[in-house]
Amino acid sequence: MDLTDHQLKLLKIIDCIRWNEPEFLGEYNHLLMTRAYGNGDPVVVFELTQAIEWAQAWNDNPPPSPEPGPQRSPWLTTWDVPFWRVEAIEIEEPDLSWYEHGDAVIYGPDGQPVE
Repeated sequence: MDLTDHQLKLLKIIDCIRWNEPEFLGEYNHLLMTRAYGNGDPVVVFELTQAIEWAQAWNDNPPPSPEPGPQRSPWLTTWDVPFWRVEAIEIEEPDLSWYEHGDAVIYGPDGQPVE
């Protein structure tokens, strides 16, 4: 099964759950995960379940994460994903502070700003 780049990004976020790395688990990534899980993406559902059970087995305090690769991301082996496909995928959350402060401009179908 070939995974999409978006699924690979989600799997990298799931790794942060597995290894208790809250700095990558902000609102935006949470939204991405919730959406994929709610849509029933079978890859995300399976791997998220595995990651949560792993973290719970360590009482939500797993050992430090190994270096990137199959030890950190067991899904690389499960889904037969070559490591080069995931190296450049970023999981840093975008800066959405402009949106929180009301500086966002939303355009309607006519191309004009919506008030």
